[in-house]
Amino acid sequence: PILTSKDLVNWTLVNYALPEAEPAYPAQNFEGRTAYVKVAVSAPEGAFPEGTAMAVADVADDDTLENIEATVSEDFVEVKRVHAVDITFTDAEGNEIEPLLPISVVMRVEEKEQQQEAVVVHVDDAGATEVVESQSEAPAGETEVKVEMPATEAPAEEAAEGEAQEGEATESEESSVGFEADTFSVYAVVITETIETK
Repeated sequence: PILTSKDLVNWTLVNYALPEAEPAYPAQNFEGRTAYVKVAVSAPEGAFPEGTAMAVADVADDDTLENIEATVSEDFVEVKRVHAVDITFTDAEGNEIEPLLPISVVMRVEEKEQQQEAVVVHVDDAGATEVVESQSEAPAGETEVKVEMPATEAPAEEAAEGEAQEGEATESEESSVGFEADTFSVYAVVITETIETK
């Protein structure tokens, strides 16, 4: 620091001899999860300052979930379930920030029916919804992450059927969607199924 004084006792800061170091913006990866959704983010160099953290929280607001469902509902398409999460990023001081560049996002949920499809819906801070262009697999360079779903107790009829088919293994299908985004608030994975008509 450069100081000045008239009496050599009281000093005043004038300037710094060297400029303050610019914060680093390295490439970073983030992971977060809720009970039903796992989010993996890959941010390129220049997107976030060093020390950035990501938080993922379930969204349970009924109005928001209904708006999301209405966004993808159409003739012959049935919405089976909606998994919505609020994704936020904060810097080292705890201030909420947005990426300076588009970043890659992968959202995963585990479903049982192979015929179901996953659609991503974004809800902005004003509550407006839009379907996000996505792909069924992770973007290039992304590491695939599997989500373990909480165990649920099967009804008695299903338990009896399971005993009758003892030794037969069952596996659930995983729904995975990847997309790029440069603004974050609420994102939802909507599981849909086409209704067959005769």
